[in-house]
Amino acid sequence: MTEELKPCPFCGGKVVLMNLATPIQMFYCMNTQTCGAVVSFDNPQCNHDKWNKFKVMAWNRRAGESE
Repeated sequence: MTEELKPCPFCGGKVVLMNLATPIQMFYCMNTQTCGAVVSFDNPQCNHDKWNKFKVMAWNRRAGESE
């Protein structure tokens, strides 16, 4: 994954894309003290490395921003 993830839209904390177990992947906010937001992708058809760039693009999109 070459594109950097934007911070958590809720708290501004660092976010990582984690593999929990096949086929589950999730964006996880590392600020567990006050946030810990999670966005999961549990569709096995979308959990291949070739889909990671699209997941990152979706995560980095914010309401009100033009594409």
